[in-house]
Amino acid sequence: MDSSYRSTAAAIQETHVSAGTIALWWLGQASFVLRSAKALFLLIRSYRLDLIASFLPRLRRKRARQWTTFYAPMNI
Repeated sequence: MDSSYRSTAAAIQETHVSAGTIALWWLGQASFVLRSAKALFLLIRSYRLDLIASFLPRLRRKRARQWTTFYAPMNI
């Protein structure tokens, strides 16, 4: 048996809390963890997108410079 299951079973016996109440508590804990992970993921993703967007003008300038130096003399 899992130790968390044993502690939950012991809590039910000691405090006479219904199994449904404890199941709802565990569901709430899982929901909180998932919401926190999602918020952290969205925060990191938005920061990363901002970081990538800040480099885009430099990349465009670099590509434009490469186009003019390598391909423009070929009259393409």
